[in-house]
Amino acid sequence: MMTGWDEGVPYSRLFSSGKNAAEAIIGGSPLVVHAVIVILGILLLQRQWMIERKWFFHILYWFVIANFMELIAYILMRAFAAGGDVGHFNRGLGLSPWILFVAGTLAIIAGLYVLFRKILPLMYAIFARGDRLNEWMILLLTALALFLWGSGIRVVLYVYPDPQWMFGLLGFAAFGVVLLVCNPSRAPGRGSPRI
Repeated sequence: MMTGWDEGVPYSRLFSSGKNAAEAIIGGSPLVVHAVIVILGILLLQRQWMIERKWFFHILYWFVIANFMELIAYILMRAFAAGGDVGHFNRGLGLSPWILFVAGTLAIIAGLYVLFRKILPLMYAIFARGDRLNEWMILLLTALALFLWGSGIRVVLYVYPDPQWMFGLLGFAAFGVVLLVCNPSRAPGRGSPRI
């Protein structure tokens, strides 16, 4: 729905005037904002006082997921784009897209590990309370938002026939891997986190 929207920045004039750092700052700002929200959110979601306030926990969880979804889309799906925020960031700093792709992917994997190993079990304990169907719904909605809605489906449908559409397949692969690895049915004897 936001196709064609931009922040109204005349990037062509910035480049012709040699203000490449300004372009990099403007283009990189959304990445920084999403990263800060995800990092702070992940830290807060592990705090006992947050766990005890289940509705705040719930709201913050989905807020983190929404921002993580965008961060994944920026890093994994758009790292090699010539335009857009990531393209302007790379071009403004004169960086190879591989730097952002590799470093960003490693950071995303670390964040996903914490999310799925530490925070998702808390979400299960607080809201599913042992109900396997609710655990599956939480997992499906989380994985759908992170890997398909914000990335996989959007990139495959929107970018095709540009070869970059294939990066959307990473979202489909990640969705499948998460469902297999984090399958709530595979962990019947897991201990409940402290709530």
